[in-house]
Amino acid sequence: IENAIKKSQKIRYGHPFLSELTEIVIPIFDLILSDCPEDLRPRYLQTRKVYIFPNGSEIKLIGLDKNPNGLRGNGIAIIILDEAGFINNLKYVYTSVIIPATMKMENIKIIMISTPPESPEHFFVELMNRAQVSDNAFYLELAQGTR
Repeated sequence: IENAIKKSQKIRYGHPFLSELTEIVIPIFDLILSDCPEDLRPRYLQTRKVYIFPNGSEIKLIGLDKNPNGLRGNGIAIIILDEAGFINNLKYVYTSVIIPATMKMENIKIIMISTPPESPEHFFVELMNRAQVSDNAFYLELAQGTR
């Protein structure tokens, strides 16, 4: 939200389950935005599940169980995967959506947040094993040096 307020940009926020967007994520967004000045406060378009900010920024919320291809788009600056360790189709989302959609983009940030998955066989574990630790975060080198 802070990045969207600071600079006009497109952000995709993927969550494992569409149902939890309305139960968990949107109430958290509402809480964060509760003291946001009116001139900076975004409008939420429920049918599109997108927050539109006065400066043109967009945060699109995607339930990856129903719409794994929803992370695609032009001019995306940030992709966030919340609870990535619980995205059932994470390998597909990563290899068939994120990597192809971002290969020619520069300075795109891909952020995967998660508690440990239930199975050590989950693709998130493989990604974390390949990642490098730096400044209390894990960085995974992607195509063309993006992180």
